[in-house]
Amino acid sequence: MAPRPTLILASTSPYRRSLLDRLSVEYVAADPAIDEDLWRDHQPEAMVRALAQAKAEAIDQPNALVIGSDQCVDLEGAVLGKPGTPERAVTQLLRMSGKSHRLLTAVAVHDTRTGETRVDLDIHTLTMRSLSRETVEAYVRADRPMGCAGSYMLEKRGV
Repeated sequence: MAPRPTLILASTSPYRRSLLDRLSVEYVAADPAIDEDLWRDHQPEAMVRALAQAKAEAIDQPNALVIGSDQCVDLEGAVLGKPGTPERAVTQLLRMSGKSHRLLTAVAVHDTRTGETRVDLDIHTLTMRSLSRETVEAYVRADRPMGCAGSYMLEKRGV
């Protein structure tokens, strides 16, 4: 009987690791070392799908199932990624205030035994209530969403 494949999460994200931790499955996290800027000229749906696949296929380990994922916010055709700074987080959230946007999440699973990769895309349309600058600044100070697409975290106060 062939040995069970190793489950690998191709991500350095603590948020993605916490999702797998909640499932109580054994896995290894690995940095896919992908330059995400190479896909910034793609349309939002194509971009997250391509990045998820590239991350999953970047890990070269035999007998493994590798999970890659990417997420972005699509606001009226503009991609809002990770803001990186509190100032940019405030700017992103004020841009979304009172508007609908799409949260795009792609997940890819690469089977290193067969070379096959499957990619799926999940799209949620969300509407943000109107927010004052004061409310947005307080939120950014509290949740610190600088590493999150669209500058909010649904698993925290951003809900």
